[in-house]
Amino acid sequence: MPEYDFVDTKTAEPVIIFMFMDDALEIGTVIEHKGRQVRRVYSSGTSIPGMAVEKPGGSMQVRKWHPDAPRHDKKGIPIFANRREANEFSKKNHDRGAHCVTDVDK
Repeated sequence: MPEYDFVDTKTAEPVIIFMFMDDALEIGTVIEHKGRQVRRVYSSGTSIPGMAVEKPGGSMQVRKWHPDAPRHDKKGIPIFANRREANEFSKKNHDRGAHCVTDVDK
């Protein structure tokens, strides 16, 4: 069963919740878990909070057709041309738990 990253809405403490993929919640969804309000955030897959980059410029962790992404490929995967675009996305979506770390600016 995969683990999903959440943060406590009051303390910003990281919380990991195990759930089946079919039950996974949208990024930004707030739920009650063990008596606390927690918000689902992007899982980093690394020690740095950030979006996993499947291929240069494309993020498989941001939902398809995200309205704040600067562009999308034909399958709806958000594409970031450089670190500036990724950082702008991250700043715009920070209150929803999004953090964007990418290496597309090489």
